[in-house]
Amino acid sequence: MSSGVRVETLSHRILAAVRRRVVVRDISTAFKPALDSVWAFLGKHPGLRTDGHNIFLYHHESPDVMPVDFALRWCGLSRARAMSPV
Repeated sequence: MSSGVRVETLSHRILAAVRRRVVVRDISTAFKPALDSVWAFLGKHPGLRTDGHNIFLYHHESPDVMPVDFALRWCGLSRARAMSPV
């Protein structure tokens, strides 16, 4: 099985996200609880679609601990109405 990398330039997207500081070796176990909190937020706000794509944005600040935005791209209400701190 071969895999590839595809690079695309996209227009702006609205994300619902949480940021976590994660030890690099623990990213594989940190993403699900983080995304669960994003899904919980979206589930509490009727009218927000929950059929987007999961996105992880890595901020390379140090080799040991990395801030990561665990996000869901979604299409729904306007940004001003939809988003509030979690």
